[in-house]
Amino acid sequence: TEYERLTRRWVSERKLKASVIRSYGSTEVFVSEDADVIVDNTATGATLRAAGLHVVETIERSSTHLATHPAVLQTPGKREAVEQLRTLLASVLDARAKQLVEFNVNEDTLPAVVEALPAMRAPTISPLYRGAGVAVKIVMARTDVPSAIGVIKSLGGTDVLISDLRNVVP
Repeated sequence: TEYERLTRRWVSERKLKASVIRSYGSTEVFVSEDADVIVDNTATGATLRAAGLHVVETIERSSTHLATHPAVLQTPGKREAVEQLRTLLASVLDARAKQLVEFNVNEDTLPAVVEALPAMRAPTISPLYRGAGVAVKIVMARTDVPSAIGVIKSLGGTDVLISDLRNVVP
């Protein structure tokens, strides 16, 4: 583990007989070679799953905070830098909760499609080549996407693309 003190406390609380070994990055590769279990920090667990591991217990939950001394916010230039960083971080977090949905639809069903689907602000509509309909782009909550696909298909939508977003800056 890279979290030696936390791991020693956890082992002690459970009265386990274990050796705790400090690692320096890529802890997940040690299980098959040098360890029966690891203690690691993960956001989604994707790296652990990719290494063939699964979470047995959550030891701690954590959160990340952007903090500054109040005097920094009173310093010209520094306040703006902190606000810019806050905006960029918030844009990444906001993007994780949204997806971009793109599809094509006949122009005559467009009003029903727009009325039926949630959008961040309003959909982007672009004409298709040779009047073959319109392309629609909508940013919506990730949780709305599964039901939106059914609505899109029921109203004649085709060529549906779903994309994850990296940043959303309103």
